Amino acid sequence: MSPTTNSKTRHVVYTKERKSYENRRAREFYSYYHSVLSHCETEPKLCDLHDAESAATHQAIPSADKTLTAFLQLAAIRLETRRAMLFFFDSDHAYVIAEATRSISLHDSSKDENDDSLWLGFAKIPRGFSVCEVTADLPANEGSNAQDPETKAIVHVVNNLTEDTRFCGLPYVLNGPRARFYAGVPITTPNGINIGALCVLDDKPRDGLESSHVAFLRELAGTVMEHLHMVRVMTDYRRNHDMATALGTFVNGQLSAKDRELQHELAPQNGLPRQEPITPPTSDLGSEAEDQASESSSIHRLNGSGVYDVAKYPKPEDDLASQVRNLASKAANLVKGALSVDGVVFLDANDSTMTSNHHERTRSAPKPGETDTASRPTVVKDIQLETRYAELLGSACTNDTTLDHVSRTAILHPRVPFYMLSDLLRQYPKGHIWHFEAQGDDTTGPGDSIKDLEIKPQPAPQVTDSQNIAHCFPGVRSMIFLPIWNPSHDRWFGAAFLLSWSPLRVFSARSELSYLSAFCDVLLAEVARVEAQLADRSKHDFMRRCTTYLATRGPMGYRGSGR
Repeated sequence: MSPTTNSKTRHVVYTKERKSYENRRAREFYSYYHSVLSHCETEPKLCDLHDAESAATHQAIPSADKTLTAFLQLAAIRLETRRAMLFFFDSDHAYVIAEATRSISLHDSSKDENDDSLWLGFAKIPRGFSVCEVTADLPANEGSNAQDPETKAIVHVVNNLTEDTRFCGLPYVLNGPRARFYAGVPITTPNGINIGALCVLDDKPRDGLESSHVAFLRELAGTVMEHLHMVRVMTDYRRNHDMATALGTFVNGQLSAKDRELQHELAPQNGLPRQEPITPPTSDLGSEAEDQASESSSIHRLNGSGVYDVAKYPKPEDDLASQVRNLASKAANLVKGALSVDGVVFLDANDSTMTSNHHERTRSAPKPGETDTASRPTVVKDIQLETRYAELLGSACTNDTTLDHVSRTAILHPRVPFYMLSDLLRQYPKGHIWHFEAQGDDTTGPGDSIKDLEIKPQPAPQVTDSQNIAHCFPGVRSMIFLPIWNPSHDRWFGAAFLLSWSPLRVFSARSELSYLSAFCDVLLAEVARVEAQLADRSKHDFMRRCTTYLATRGPMGYRGSGR
């Protein structure tokens, strides 16, 4: 299962099984790394050890996490080594989250002693150069302690790197810090995945490691893992605060000018004209003067010929559709900001648009809690099927300049075929999460649906679904799909898509999916409130018009009406 490394180019070649393991490890690492980066001003710079010039000109900067630096300095002092480092890995890079020497200052790295400066600092290097990569594969061990039954499974020791054919040609052995002795222990998450390693390096060979030092390194590795977990909890706490604030704003706040502007920029969908944004209704149905003005503008609307045009009369359902779009757009913007994602999309899942003139016949998606007897729908397609897309209710896109035009277009003007949306509703009525590699390959694992929280088996996602998603949202790395069921109408209301193009943003069922589900419940409640408000307004307008009509007919009108 170990990767193969070209000794000349140091490029790592993975088998299929190893690649799957690397993907799982990268996802586990990203779940902590994203929180670490939230406390840093910049991302780690790449030091390309393939390039001698790049390595020579690299300027090491200390880690922004002074706690990790202090842990590593303690390790260097305790084991009397020149430096200690903390490595983590994805499939392409080794990330140096922190480095410390015995004399480095926690507040000013320039105050270290002579010949005791940082080597890499807060940086990343290509895979294939770090000894810690081998350490992270423990219990597999080919180091100096490979024959020690007590330590070979828990610590990786290399007494002299120049005598080990695997590492004797590394740049930091031949040049730079000229490392000789190495000792490292893996950093293991509560899920049992080794996401990195803590190591110490010295410029002089040694003869093994004392048992007390082995125990200390293991304890320190556990402490580092606890610290990373605490950092993630702090980030989650802030995010939970943002999420609660977003919910309160959605229920109590007004539609902001930014929300109106974003909705106004949305292109027409399915050939329908763009809906102009309007202010969401409040609990006040308006004054009598406003009602009379509204009535006057409605009754006396004339066309160019001076004749009343019935087709232009504002229908209540049209008004409701506009307000639902406003609510969905506002919800998309608030969810995007609260969860710090690249995009949020709400699509209409109402199949009332599937009329008899469409030659497509599919079974309706099952209700939540129901089972589907067939794995895929029976679909009869014709040429019209390719032009039928789910209608957009609302969307929001990040202002991050790293997101390209294609990705922005996929968020603001999504083209999701209706048959695909129906298929997703059928297969994942409680929602699902997908993770993709840069090439678009699906790396979804367990724990990516609400069903997993209930400790029930979840079938692996269909390859077709992954390909369809990658086609609709090119380059997406993580995506949440959540159907929205409307119990008052006994049908699907819509579907929400949460999107991230960053490999570092890893969605989870316990956090993002659960929150999105709660927000969608609030969205449905707001839609129901608007529906009830518009129904009351219609009744009020009808009674007032009847009264106005009878009043204009005089007493005979009332007597005639009574008869």
